[in-house]
Amino acid sequence: MYKILFLTFDWNYNIANEYNSGIQKFVEDHSDTNIYVFNGMGKYNKVDAENRNFEIFNIPELDHYDGVALQGNVSWPVEKRQAIADQCRDRGIPCVSINYPLRSCTYIGTDNYEAMAKMVSHLIVIHGSRRPYFVTGLAKSQEAIDRQRAFTDVCARYGIHEYRILEGNWNVASGAAAAEQILKEEHLPDALVCSNDDEAIGAMNVLKEHGIQVPQDILVTGFDNRDIGIAYVPRLTTVSRDYATILYTGMDALYRMFHGEKLNDSIYSPAEMKYEGTCGCCKSSRDERQFKQMYYDMDTSFKKYFMLQNYLHEDMAKSASIEELMSAFEKHLDAMQVNTAYLMIDKQYLFRYESEDDNYHYSHSAVMMASNHPDRGTYEKRNHFYDSISTAEVLPHRFEKPGGMLYMVYPVKSTESCIGWLVSEGVCTAGQYNTIQLILLLLSTDMEIVRKSAILKHMNMQLGNLYLTDQLTGLYNRFGMEHYGKEFFEQCMSAHQHSWICFIDIDDMKAINDRFGHELGDSALKDASGIIKEAVKDRNAFAMRYGGDEFLIISEESVKDRIRSALIRYHENEKRMYYLSLSVGEYAVHHDFESLNACIEQADEKMYEMKKKKKEAASRKHL
Repeated sequence: MYKILFLTFDWNYNIANEYNSGIQKFVEDHSDTNIYVFNGMGKYNKVDAENRNFEIFNIPELDHYDGVALQGNVSWPVEKRQAIADQCRDRGIPCVSINYPLRSCTYIGTDNYEAMAKMVSHLIVIHGSRRPYFVTGLAKSQEAIDRQRAFTDVCARYGIHEYRILEGNWNVASGAAAAEQILKEEHLPDALVCSNDDEAIGAMNVLKEHGIQVPQDILVTGFDNRDIGIAYVPRLTTVSRDYATILYTGMDALYRMFHGEKLNDSIYSPAEMKYEGTCGCCKSSRDERQFKQMYYDMDTSFKKYFMLQNYLHEDMAKSASIEELMSAFEKHLDAMQVNTAYLMIDKQYLFRYESEDDNYHYSHSAVMMASNHPDRGTYEKRNHFYDSISTAEVLPHRFEKPGGMLYMVYPVKSTESCIGWLVSEGVCTAGQYNTIQLILLLLSTDMEIVRKSAILKHMNMQLGNLYLTDQLTGLYNRFGMEHYGKEFFEQCMSAHQHSWICFIDIDDMKAINDRFGHELGDSALKDASGIIKEAVKDRNAFAMRYGGDEFLIISEESVKDRIRSALIRYHENEKRMYYLSLSVGEYAVHHDFESLNACIEQADEKMYEMKKKKKEAASRKHL
């Protein structure tokens, strides 16, 4: 079986849908190939995307794939794509670049220069344009550079000198701004050539507002053949790039390289010129049926999404833990129009779940926490874990098909944290109009809300512990006794009909403070608390600093001998300027006890009896 990795970073769902349909067709024709599409899901016209957006591309390991395809726009810096292409070259992995030339890669895509040259030649030769203006794309885009160069070259070829170049950046607003500049001039250009469809729509909207008719007063053209141009009246003259064929060609190029075939540096996919109403070539609504179907599909998709959003968010928002949230998400997976899907959550994110630290990168392992696969197995109820995998595996091996399969991989991330990813088998309907991005945004937002709630709960617990514990020794204080100690005592008596109260006092604490100072006196208190903690380790017990140099233990069993043993080990391992001695009194409480305070007094008396015997023994020895 061959495995192809396709890394794509494109916000335009029209283009992404065509890409996906081409890939889907390829795997249907090649039952020995699986394709894994990692979609960075770039933001519209976001030139300087956050680094977190590219973390999804660090999940796959190149050595796990037989070939790699790269597609992106200016939002994914070309140097980042080039770095991946260079890694492929160094490892001998075939690599193709879609619609953007990269070194050491076979270019698959449109001949932007040739397509734009045809469009400008059409305006000049067929429509007699002698004063055309051009709206550029983004300056850093190679596609924009090629299209602008074609415009100026064709104008020079036909002796056109009264042209102007207006700045644009691919979006509707820049087209509108270009039109505003044109309206300030004494004479209109006879044609406005835009670098893409969005710019053309923006320009025509402004022209229409000022009573300028297209194509009667000015010819307008776009590039890309997007839905926005199909829907416009009159329909936009543009260039159809056939992205589905481009991607199919790209996958086929890799497949041919797998079999040892040498390819040209560039493989161009034919672009189709769409001479329509805005250049005066066609005034009929030839694609009315297509447009109606497009509107119906979009309306249906968004209705399904908004219905899902209401129920999904309602269920996830009620979640008190990530386990409950995963159950809510899984419950609605079938309604998300994502086919069979697998939600993988990064283990480092889970590890830091109650920490204020964000998860800036994906770690080396992940957990499958939700899926609608019929044989997904049984999750561990404690944490909703189905499967644990190495991150590079992408999804558990037991779910991978042996060939002829397309896997779509979408990032689940917040602004600051890499949370995980969703794997969908085949092209998901929710991706048709980017509702998959909205669903995953909803998921990540609710996950972060639950996480922030867990962090707040943890912080409150820590604050509570500060209130309930002695800062010097870390043992409970009198407030801790009221909050936990009394309840623990009652539970012991109710469950076992007995308990032990142990009272501990540091011998000659005043002498330690007087001779060595209060700093070492505090050290003695810490040492004593350490001995007590060791004595109750792995035991069901409550330990506290009762006050001053006195300590108290409530336990289900006697701890007096354990304290003695811990004290012996302390003296074997620690050498202090002072000698630490403890007096211990323990009282066994049975079901006929009077009160906890009375029992503490009994243990206190036994402790003083021990202290008294120590003093008497010391006096006899001194004599």
